[in-house]
Amino acid sequence: MSMDILLQRALFLLLCISVFAYLLFSYGTAYAADVSEGSSRDSVLEELKAFERKIGFRKSGRNFQNNSSQDAYYLCYATGKFSLPRTYFGMSFMRGTEKGCGFDVSENDIFVYRVEAIARNNTPVTRSLLESTLERFIFVVFHEDYHEEIPEEARKKPDIDEAAATMMAMAMAIDFARETYGEDSRIYQDLLLEPTLFLQKALIVNKYYEKLDLLYKEYRYSAITEEEATTRKAGFFYLLRNECSSITPPPKTFNQCPNVFNNAGLVLDTAYTRYFPQMYQAWLRHDRNAKKLFEAFQKYLPDMQGVLQD
Repeated sequence: MSMDILLQRALFLLLCISVFAYLLFSYGTAYAADVSEGSSRDSVLEELKAFERKIGFRKSGRNFQNNSSQDAYYLCYATGKFSLPRTYFGMSFMRGTEKGCGFDVSENDIFVYRVEAIARNNTPVTRSLLESTLERFIFVVFHEDYHEEIPEEARKKPDIDEAAATMMAMAMAIDFARETYGEDSRIYQDLLLEPTLFLQKALIVNKYYEKLDLLYKEYRYSAITEEEATTRKAGFFYLLRNECSSITPPPKTFNQCPNVFNNAGLVLDTAYTRYFPQMYQAWLRHDRNAKKLFEAFQKYLPDMQGVLQD
């Protein structure tokens, strides 16, 4: 066998060893990062609570202190086939189960909302929250805990309350991940995208809420028939589905689209999206800093002009 052939084989073997070593090192590094980021929920929860105190939280200390055998909460909302209330306060409500609830589906658009936590003092850690991704876990804890902190007047306005809690939770999640896992971590890079992705969703959802609200007014004023209203309603929800499904990359802390494509699902989502563009602008104005944003929200909400001009 010639020396050239032996040399080629030796170089090929060396290349294979180098590639294998690189892959092994890369996998090991990524795996180690995932393990450190996915540490036990109890220890993560302690870190989240400590971070909340640094931001200025004072009222949420008793939330998520106990685990619950309950899987999740099932909240059932209903509204008319051609009705879009301003907020979820305007919809009919009852507690449901994973099998549904008792509203008449022939008369209503219905949404059974499965949630991991409900904002209230002493809310426990449900099984679904415990089993959620780390990104989602962080977001939900911050979101629900901020509901305890938000000024009382803002709590009376669901579309201010929910949008503020969403933006605050995302801002805190980003700052927490940077401080805890570092700017090179996967979780920080993922969470950094969430506010912009949710802004995309908010603009889409808000647009179709307005289109459908106008359509239903035409129907109520007898400008169009029920058949035409039904057809155009289906068309708008089809377009909504297409647009929100195109949001990329897929978000880590929220659904790209409403959970159900009907009036109840849209009204529920709009509580989170209606004022989110303003909340997003407030975050930018306050240097994308969660503590500064918290202080502005506490000082001005529900006055968005004050938040944006501070």
